Amino acid sequence: MSANRIVPVLLLGVLLLAALVHWMGGKKNQTLDGVIVMNVMTYEFYSNAKDCNYRGAPYVLLPNAPFREIVTTGSTDVEQMDPYSTGHGKPS
Repeated sequence: MSANRIVPVLLLGVLLLAALVHWMGGKKNQTLDGVIVMNVMTYEFYSNAKDCNYRGAPYVLLPNAPFREIVTTGSTDVEQMDPYSTGHGKPS
């Protein structure tokens, strides 16, 4: 192959790679509907899950700093967690 053919093929390959990286990159202001499970060092997202019965292969989230602040600044107060409970009412 001559240099006249190698350069355009390489440029086309670089352009396709750049387009693929841009397309697969993070989205701004994206809303996720599902369950996020925090493992030791990663966050796993199960789409369309509503409670602890999540199934299927998870998506691995790569969170930025604002996401980590929102997730980790929550309180562990039981009264504040009540609206998120899947139970059938408060204990008596």
